[in-house]
Amino acid sequence: MQKLILFFIISCLFFPSCQEDAELSPGSVCGKEIAELPWLQKIIEEAEEDGVGTVKIYSVEKGGETYIVPFFCCPSCNYVISLLDCNGEITGYLGDAKVSFDDINNPKISQLIWEPEQFKCIDE
Repeated sequence: MQKLILFFIISCLFFPSCQEDAELSPGSVCGKEIAELPWLQKIIEEAEEDGVGTVKIYSVEKGGETYIVPFFCCPSCNYVISLLDCNGEITGYLGDAKVSFDDINNPKISQLIWEPEQFKCIDE
């Protein structure tokens, strides 16, 4: 058993993917830390300043693409949720053919990358 554990440890030294995964924290997206993406930091800062706590930010990996989804929770609001690429550019909208509401709740392709301390949906 000790030889097997030693083998896995040594394997990680020779395979960079093991090292890269260890370096990225859960607060990372697009291969970078959130702090390294100024456009994403701005969205987070604006959500924190708002103080309402109705925005969560997800990362969805689908079809070989990474989509950043700032999810605004207001069921009765007439609001369109944008899909952003790793540069912060709009590439579509939640519910179009790229990313659905179900995709956000699928832990195989979606990861919550930021949420306020007290998240709440309004009008529920």
